[in-house]
Amino acid sequence: MKTCNFISFGINNDIESTYLNCLFESAWDTLSKLYPNYHLEASDCYVIYAFDSNSLLNDDYEDINYAVFNIGINNYIPALQNIETKEIIPIRINKYCWY
Repeated sequence: MKTCNFISFGINNDIESTYLNCLFESAWDTLSKLYPNYHLEASDCYVIYAFDSNSLLNDDYEDINYAVFNIGINNYIPALQNIETKEIIPIRINKYCWY
């Protein structure tokens, strides 16, 4: 689904930390199910990097396949957006926190 209504979250947004943690965990789990052969990485709760596990075995850095996903909302629904393709992926909210 492509749309221009996606709004990404960032450090300057006033988002309650418990909700942001739940949203991040749910986004991570959503991507884990969609891309089971990808290794996920994140340095904050706003962006998730997905690296193709097979391409990580290459010695040539230029051959690594990866995608970058912003966390935000689309039409008032939590979602991820692939930065390169602009694909919107709805986030399935977890019933429980990881911890």
